[in-house]
Amino acid sequence: MQERLRKDNAAWLQSTGLLGALPVELRADGDSQLNDEQIRGLRVPACEVCGGILKPAVTFFGGSVPNEVVQRARAAVLAADCLLVIGSSLQVFSAFRFARQAAQEKVPIAIINIGETRADDLATMRIECDAVDVMEGVLSRIIRS
Repeated sequence: MQERLRKDNAAWLQSTGLLGALPVELRADGDSQLNDEQIRGLRVPACEVCGGILKPAVTFFGGSVPNEVVQRARAAVLAADCLLVIGSSLQVFSAFRFARQAAQEKVPIAIINIGETRADDLATMRIECDAVDVMEGVLSRIIRS
């Protein structure tokens, strides 16, 4: 999909100067705000099979997580030694429910986040810091191993 977007929008990327550039505003959730001028001319590829609108395999805010996905996640919490929450406020119930489940099942919860989370009172350990800083350290240790 990424390659199709690049190919179908080569001229647009060149004209906007967005290729490899940081957006005007990068939000904490990873979204960015583009103005009307920046998105004018963007071509979103259609499905190659049916010609319909493509949708990523994510659940958007307000959407429902498929039951099969919820059940697999619940099983993973039950099998876990610990639930690790990285960079999330857990404000959305679809994520918070797994922290509640972990707490009910006595699975320890570790949270790495800047600012409060909905599960702070359930956490066994809470680290107040930028998740990027922590994960860069973890990655460097893994690479050295």
